[in-house]
Amino acid sequence: MNQVRLIISAFFMFSSFTVYADQLAPSPNPLGNTITVNGADENSVIFSNQGVIDITGVGTLTNNQTITNNGTLNNNGTLNNANISTLNNNGTLNNFNSRLNNSNISTLNNSNISTLNNRNSILTNVNNSTLNNTNASTLNNTLSSTLTNFNSILTNSNISTLNNTNTSTLNNSNSTLTNVNNSTLNNTNASTLNNQNNSTLTNFNSTLNNSNISTLNNTNASTLNNSNSTLTNVNNSTLNNTNASTLNNQNNSTLTNFNSTLNNSNISTLNNTNASTLNNSNSTLTNVNNSTLNNTNASRLNNENNSTLTNFNSRLNNSDNSTLNNTNASRLNNQNNSTLTNDISSVLFNDSFSTINNDATSTINNAGTLTNDGTLTNNGTVEVIAGSQINGSSGSFRQNAGNLFINGSMSQGNIDIQGGVLSGNGTLKSILSPLIIGENASVNPGQSPGTLTVNSDLDLFGTLVVEIVNGLSFDLLNINGTTAFASTSMIDFILAPSFLPLDGLELEFLNADALLGFDLLSLSNFSINGLVSGFDWSVIYDDVNADLSIAFFEQRQGGNSVPEAPALALMLLGLAVLAVTRRRRVH
Repeated sequence: MNQVRLIISAFFMFSSFTVYADQLAPSPNPLGNTITVNGADENSVIFSNQGVIDITGVGTLTNNQTITNNGTLNNNGTLNNANISTLNNNGTLNNFNSRLNNSNISTLNNSNISTLNNRNSILTNVNNSTLNNTNASTLNNTLSSTLTNFNSILTNSNISTLNNTNTSTLNNSNSTLTNVNNSTLNNTNASTLNNQNNSTLTNFNSTLNNSNISTLNNTNASTLNNSNSTLTNVNNSTLNNTNASTLNNQNNSTLTNFNSTLNNSNISTLNNTNASTLNNSNSTLTNVNNSTLNNTNASRLNNENNSTLTNFNSRLNNSDNSTLNNTNASRLNNQNNSTLTNDISSVLFNDSFSTINNDATSTINNAGTLTNDGTLTNNGTVEVIAGSQINGSSGSFRQNAGNLFINGSMSQGNIDIQGGVLSGNGTLKSILSPLIIGENASVNPGQSPGTLTVNSDLDLFGTLVVEIVNGLSFDLLNINGTTAFASTSMIDFILAPSFLPLDGLELEFLNADALLGFDLLSLSNFSINGLVSGFDWSVIYDDVNADLSIAFFEQRQGGNSVPEAPALALMLLGLAVLAVTRRRRVH
């Protein structure tokens, strides 16, 4: 039988005694009593503590049954709760400069307004074990401590608080960490929370705070669920969702990134969904390396207050009646083979002080409403799908290279196409100045072929490309305003291989309210590709109706072009007719 030595001291109105034991005794340990563990001791019975248990720096206590602490348990050595055992803390459990191990299918309950302090220490919950911090209790992992949850379950529930603070680390590896039912999980003051290696961190109807130069890593095929809850990443902190992991901000939740960095990277997915809000304020949000950011199902993504949202070699989807706001001097960068999709019924808003940049290898697909009151710069591909729109009376759209496909509508304060191609079957309007087709740009009405309508003035410094398939199918540029030509203007006709003209066929390819500078053009401003031998062509300018047409004529004796009656009548009436001799292709 284990020996028990008692030291009894009398003090005025009460007595206390210290027990040095191999087996904890007495059980229960009454209020006012202290048990000190100096050696390698065990508990193999159901034990209740109402007083104090002190485990010294050289002491080890291993619990192989059940300990219920209703008083104070101080561990300055090693405390093992092992082998299907239970340690219930209903009072205060202090692990100072020590080690507390909950292992091998065991349970550690910190419950009923209790406190577990892990200070400058190690707390492990491993091998199919459970650590519950519940019922208005507090678990403090603080002062450079480490709490490791491996192949186990850690639950913070029922109005409880788990603090990982003051340069401490909480590792949730191949495990489940839940913060539920009006509870709070704080990762703060230069601390690190790692949810890693196929783990799940669930924040449900609760608050998860990553703050004050701290780091929250959701990594290596792990999942972070923020559901009907609040997740904050604030004050120079970092939230990384990386390495094939998933972060779900869902079900009317809010994820706020303030003065911090949120990274979604390396084949990972960030879902802001089901009426939730993601706020990126005075911060950086990156979606990089083949990752996906979904703002969907009536949700809102706010990139605001001098923030940057970068979509790099990845996909950013705004869909299903959702809103993406880029506001207050912020930047949305779509770059390096990325895709930004604004789906049907959704809204992307760029305010007057903000910018959207689409680089040479990237694509913006707009099937909803993109309101640009700031600056939208395209060097890649922007597609406005039929039934969708880009609008904004004070906004500016500039294209330096790439393609702008307009099959819906675009209305901007200024539309400046300095490079690349403008094409489609939709409508455009440049409100504050003429729509500009720069010297290094081209406008190709339709999409092989079709009609493109401009409801404003147009300045053509570049090239108008006209495709002709047959007498019923050809391009038309319809200008409800004035079209101005310059010495650098070019009109290129591209004829389908199957096109066989008829003698005297005229096809109108441009109409406008007025034409300026067309009479200054010369032969060098025109080209034609694909005309069969035996025919010549002319461009006819009707200055009454401000129309331009191309006419085809069979070659006469000597190979000269002879206009038919309609063109000849125009000349006789004093209307300007420009006849251009066919230029043969050089083979």
